[in-house]
Amino acid sequence: MILTDEPSILLEHHNWLNKFGKPNKIELEHWGVVDSLRVQYSWGGEVEFTIGPLEWANLPLDWGTESVLDGGAKIILDDKLETLKRAIEATKPASN
Repeated sequence: MILTDEPSILLEHHNWLNKFGKPNKIELEHWGVVDSLRVQYSWGGEVEFTIGPLEWANLPLDWGTESVLDGGAKIILDDKLETLKRAIEATKPASN
């Protein structure tokens, strides 16, 4: 999941996908407020990059966001004031 102020830049300009190899095929998929680029690379791998606005992780979480995060998430980078960290913590049961 890539959350950004301007998802359209990543969705419309695909040069950044070359950082992971040479794309053979790129498909755009719509999933409500987020979109995915499903990329098949020349090295044989397929990667799904899901891209959306920061608001995707706003509290309270909608059912779609919660189900995605509840399935397991690891933060690699969150430089937007821990937006995603708070969202992930919201999916965990409260401890007594």
